[in-house]
Amino acid sequence: MEKKLEKNYFYKGYSGKNIINLKIMAYYRFERIIVDIVEFYEQIFKQNATEENQKTIIDIVKSMFDKNEVIDMAFSIDNEAKYVA
Repeated sequence: MEKKLEKNYFYKGYSGKNIINLKIMAYYRFERIIVDIVEFYEQIFKQNATEENQKTIIDIVKSMFDKNEVIDMAFSIDNEAKYVA
């Protein structure tokens, strides 16, 4: 799914129900990213992943740093929060 659509659907789900605290949302996104990276680390090093699985996991983690992916989205929300505060 295109990341802009993902963001729009996410906010639409909360529309009219709650005021979204962007600082908390940014914190949650960054915290979730860290948890994901730790879990990927455990899959690679503690569960004796095959070389093929290791490559797949590394590719997934690397893609998290791509433009418009989860890390970029977390920074985007963090920047929005700075202007709203």
